[in-house]
Amino acid sequence: MKTNKSKSIASIIGVFIITCMLSACVEKTITIKPLAYETKPVIECMITPGKKPRLFLSSTVAYFDKIIDNKDLTIRNAIVTITNSFGTEVLREDSVFNLFSCQYEYFYQGDNLIQGNTTYTLTVNAMGGIFTAQTTTNLSPVTITSVDYTSQFNDIYGEHEGVIVDFNDIAGQKNFYRYQMNRMIDSTVTYGETKVHSVCTNGSFFHVVEIGRSSYKDKNQDGLPFEIVVEPAFKHAPDQVAYVMIQTIDSNAAEFYDALDRQKLSLLNPFVEPVFLRPVQFKDAIGIFGNYILSDSVKFVYPE
Repeated sequence: MKTNKSKSIASIIGVFIITCMLSACVEKTITIKPLAYETKPVIECMITPGKKPRLFLSSTVAYFDKIIDNKDLTIRNAIVTITNSFGTEVLREDSVFNLFSCQYEYFYQGDNLIQGNTTYTLTVNAMGGIFTAQTTTNLSPVTITSVDYTSQFNDIYGEHEGVIVDFNDIAGQKNFYRYQMNRMIDSTVTYGETKVHSVCTNGSFFHVVEIGRSSYKDKNQDGLPFEIVVEPAFKHAPDQVAYVMIQTIDSNAAEFYDALDRQKLSLLNPFVEPVFLRPVQFKDAIGIFGNYILSDSVKFVYPE
């Protein structure tokens, strides 16, 4: 005679067997056929007075493409010129070794320093097309009034630590800002939560420039005190030193980097509407030809 206990066990076993059978029946292998994809150039050139122009030129690839190395993504043998009222300069191909990623970064660079209050025209001849845009270096730097630290704050990416930067907005004009931090790190320092670190520096210190992923506008804050809180990308320890700056950027740059930031957020958060980068300054190419100007740097020591 079966007891209630034995009946319950039999029922559980029966449900388990049926579940396994159903799982086996519905298991399928789905093959995704990639759609036709048209590669576009990606142009990124941010100029600032007192520095040589540098342009990064690469090609877009399909989402599942295996090409990920800089050397494979870079578009070579392009004709890149930058023109102002004094003449035209041809930018030459060059590269620098990135001591954090341990791979070369490829770009096109000029020899003449960028001048303030000057309109520049960029022309890129690549991939069978000619791409042109303009920018004028007439931005004003801000003055940072204080830099502080908080062990936790909340934003759309969740709860994390933050560097607090205070400055006064420039009155009477539309302004857009980005955060920048320069510091020395070694191979023990990781990038964000990825645990990625340098594998080619063998403990030696090297310089890194961290630029905030978000851009900020002074809407409804014209001429008022302005505060941003930014999560540092590279990890740190108490008493490590960094130098904080604020970039004033033009409206085209603000639009491009804001779309880039929102695209990243949509990839991380399935509840955020997807953002697709689209040509803005360049016809049939994605990217930015813009300018920025830096504030004076402020020394910052991490308290923890």
